[in-house]
Amino acid sequence: MAKQRFALETNGPKRLEISWGMFWRNITVRLDGQVVGTVPSKKELSQGYDIFLPDTSLLSIKLARTFITQELQVLRNGQPLPGSASDPQSRIKAAANVLFFIAGLNIVVGLIALFFQVDLLLAYGLGIESVITGLIYAILGLFVKRKSLTALVIAIMLFILDGAFGLVTAAEVGANPASMVIVRIVLLMPMLQGFTAIRNLKKPIRPSRPALMYKQG
Repeated sequence: MAKQRFALETNGPKRLEISWGMFWRNITVRLDGQVVGTVPSKKELSQGYDIFLPDTSLLSIKLARTFITQELQVLRNGQPLPGSASDPQSRIKAAANVLFFIAGLNIVVGLIALFFQVDLLLAYGLGIESVITGLIYAILGLFVKRKSLTALVIAIMLFILDGAFGLVTAAEVGANPASMVIVRIVLLMPMLQGFTAIRNLKKPIRPSRPALMYKQG
């Protein structure tokens, strides 16, 4: 059985637990070890399901699809719980981590191409330019971690331009760019979510749509 635990407030203890079985069956919500609600099925969870907690606050949970993945969104009185998928801080951290990953990949591949003179990598333009690009991504990642919207916009534009250049290069050497396109789209999604998170960090989030409710007692 899978489970996730969340704090109700920033830096607080993880008192809330959501567990489920295979294919999102038997979804159970516990607070301080006590069951406070259950979700009948994945269908209701996908539509959005509300549960009143003992302190009368409203817990809204939803299984939302984001491109090719699913994420469990958990809100209390309309605000994402710390560490949950829709928490702006989590999304900003994810965007920064993607940039660090891209930076490290560029630097490592660039150094391999330079030191070992790998013709295939050099043909794709992966050499000193790749190392420099990696350093730029790393710097942008540091600023994104500090919630710089400008740095994230620059990173997204650089990533898209770099991808376009990669497609042109792949066409010139006769390679199939399909896998590269898919990987780039997967990496781009957290950056776009981070962009939205930074913009909306201080804006109130509306509660999820009305749904079936469970109230203890």
